Amino acid sequence: MRIRVTEAMEQEKFVGYLLTLKTRKKICEFFAITNENNTYKQNKHYSMIAEVKAKKIGKRKGASDLCIVLPNSVVFIEMKRRKKILKSGKLSTSGIAVSVEQEKFLEAVTNSNVVNGAICYGYDEAVAYINKFL
Repeated sequence: MRIRVTEAMEQEKFVGYLLTLKTRKKICEFFAITNENNTYKQNKHYSMIAEVKAKKIGKRKGASDLCIVLPNSVVFIEMKRRKKILKSGKLSTSGIAVSVEQEKFLEAVTNSNVVNGAICYGYDEAVAYINKFL
């Protein structure tokens, strides 16, 4: 039985890599931007109240999953699970949708001279992307 690798698993592995980079003083800091509301299934009423409150204090739909502070720049990464390799050898992105809000957020922040951002499909892409700035 194959284990389905999820976005959360890919992000957790990447956070381990970021911890190593921080220990080696290659990055200054990093943090996850919690923008999911997982309470909806448990209590719809509480979820709606929590969502309104979160928006009042700055929650934004589409904000990237991770913010990484480097010595000379800031990088936002939107993590997605890695692409599947089809029998034809091509990469499949089915089931890995990028929302319009996520695209707009990255477009907005990358208009800055000091911020970069990307959508990374899995741990390997995220590592390759952040290594470009080290």
